[in-house]
Amino acid sequence: MGHEENSVIDVESISRAVCEAVPEDECPACTEFVRLFFHHYRPEEMAAHGVEAKIACVRYLWRLLNSAGAAPKVRVFNPDKDQHGWSSPYTLVAIWQKDMPFLVDSIRIELAARNIPIYSIKST
Repeated sequence: MGHEENSVIDVESISRAVCEAVPEDECPACTEFVRLFFHHYRPEEMAAHGVEAKIACVRYLWRLLNSAGAAPKVRVFNPDKDQHGWSSPYTLVAIWQKDMPFLVDSIRIELAARNIPIYSIKST
């Protein structure tokens, strides 16, 4: 089920805050990215972290996306407030790859085979 209008977090507010940190010509694409990113968040997931952490996370991912160019990018990191603008008790795996069928499933299967738990998957 997708993001509901009455959920605890206002995605439009997050989108506006993220767009404040990007060039004006990127705002339409950035707004769509934020909408897609949060589309499948369950309301209880959205309430688990503060709004500022969500804004910082999406800003970081937007910068990664825009720095990627055509080349695939993989970042595995433990978010640190000083370095990334937010922190998390979880290790994040951020992957940028255009049009690669079954990539998410393949990664999920490999992590499961290694007994690495997955807290959440976001794919836009």
